[in-house]
Amino acid sequence: MNMLEEKIKNQVNDALQLYRAGNKQGLQQKLYELYLNFNRTGGGSLIVNYPQKEKLAECFTLMLMFDWMKDDDIREVWAENGFYCIIDYINSIKTHAEQRIGGLILFRHLFHGGNKHLVPKVKDIIIKSRQKQAFAFDDCILEPPFDKNDYDKGAEYIILQFSFIAAQIIKPMVTGHDIGLPILSDNEKIAFDAILKADFYDLDAVAIFNKARFIKRIIGSIIANV
Repeated sequence: MNMLEEKIKNQVNDALQLYRAGNKQGLQQKLYELYLNFNRTGGGSLIVNYPQKEKLAECFTLMLMFDWMKDDDIREVWAENGFYCIIDYINSIKTHAEQRIGGLILFRHLFHGGNKHLVPKVKDIIIKSRQKQAFAFDDCILEPPFDKNDYDKGAEYIILQFSFIAAQIIKPMVTGHDIGLPILSDNEKIAFDAILKADFYDLDAVAIFNKARFIKRIIGSIIANV
């Protein structure tokens, strides 16, 4: 690990500690310092190559929660970066505990602004998916995984599926059936209860994750070239 990577790792860990300590001013400063690493030429590769994607994803969620920029374009970048990181993490998990962690981070990321600020990117992907039959990457060609309902109902409908599957993953923890219960805030719990009432029970979880992975892959190709 080089000096810059070590600095980023320390900034990520410091930001999470400041959040747990309730130090909002210190947290915002640390998140600002962290974001400066990525907001430059070559900064995207630092995100792509960061090893602990779940922790970095949490930091992008905190940027949405404790926004000091008040700029929708930047919030879209944070939403996309965080989504990329957490789906990349979920792709690598091997245990049920890791799955629960991934589900919780995804749920909170979408709840705290990721759902709204992912819409422009997902909408663009849907439009391009309708115009083209496949997306070419360096090592393969990917067919868009969207169905007629996805195209007809749009980006918000697709992103809502991601919130739904995340809520399904964390349901045993939230309802107290798993040891190590994570505490959702009151507003998060209201959203959790509401999303479980959504009419997505006939959808296949693998199909939903395939859509998330497809979007993550496209976002990742963009990040890698920043």
